[in-house]
Amino acid sequence: MSEKPLRTSQAAEYLNIHPITLRRWSKEGKIKTYMFGRERRFYKSDLDAAMGIQDEEEPVSRVEAFYVRVSGSTGQETSIVAQKKMLTSSATGTVYKTYQDKGSGLSTKRKGFNRMLQDAQDKKFTVLRITHTDRLTRFGFEYVEQLLASYGVGLEVLTGSDVPKSDTEELIDDFMALVSSFAGRVYGMRSREHKKMLLDKAGECNA
Repeated sequence: MSEKPLRTSQAAEYLNIHPITLRRWSKEGKIKTYMFGRERRFYKSDLDAAMGIQDEEEPVSRVEAFYVRVSGSTGQETSIVAQKKMLTSSATGTVYKTYQDKGSGLSTKRKGFNRMLQDAQDKKFTVLRITHTDRLTRFGFEYVEQLLASYGVGLEVLTGSDVPKSDTEELIDDFMALVSSFAGRVYGMRSREHKKMLLDKAGECNA
């Protein structure tokens, strides 16, 4: 062997055990031993093998998580089902969980999205899969991707254009996402105000 042999005291220190224990293991044949005259010698490779330590790391198993989202609160159940079906049928690893939200892709209060980030940080899965980029977020997709990567989680998008977009096209997409989000909030406010007005009018008529 090209590696330098270790004395009993050195080998025991390497294994973090008492020299007496090491000598007993040697006599019992649990660890391969070489005799240099009257002294025992050990090689690190044999010590590692005896302790079950391998040089190469075991491959990390693929554990998938899915994230699905629709914008509205009602009437879009078929889209949720379709997203789940697409992701499930193309899964190639163990599926840990499907996270689901109904709401804006710009909202920071999505329970499913936040639970997914926490589980990613806790290393509950190794890959997050989505059908489209805007299902995960309507803005700042690259930042979410980098955050997941820092947790050791890969991000896979099932569908999308293979043609790279120019900086101008990406800027327009971001702008339209913001406009859509703000427009939805304004219309929602108007709807609530209109409903309140009708209720107030009805109350006046019944008074």
